[in-house]
Amino acid sequence: MLTQATLVDHFDTPGSVLMQDLLFDRMGLVDISGHYPLDEDFLARRSRQHDVASGLQVENEYPWTFAGGVNASAADYAELVIVAMNEGWDSAGHPILREDSVQTLLTDNVLNDGTNAGYGLGVLLGDGT
Repeated sequence: MLTQATLVDHFDTPGSVLMQDLLFDRMGLVDISGHYPLDEDFLARRSRQHDVASGLQVENEYPWTFAGGVNASAADYAELVIVAMNEGWDSAGHPILREDSVQTLLTDNVLNDGTNAGYGLGVLLGDGT
């Protein structure tokens, strides 16, 4: 959230617009949003979190785009996962992230008490329970 606040102040631009300009547009993602509140027509087609134990998860609204506040269609979400799993390359073979950035994204953060958080940088790791 600090990164977003700093960039928003520096560029005088909302975080959702920065994310669109700096990442989504460059990746060719067309059905993804960090804007809140979400448009009514987008609500019906976005992906929602599910887990094995209880199915569809409770919906949370995250107004901080850089800290979990992005919603996407299944196709655009899959493209983001492809980049994470393909060492930074998208499905068309274009480099999007450096390999070390992907590793940081997927490395479990350790909490102050020494336990694993279950989260990388913006990515839920494990089965979601």
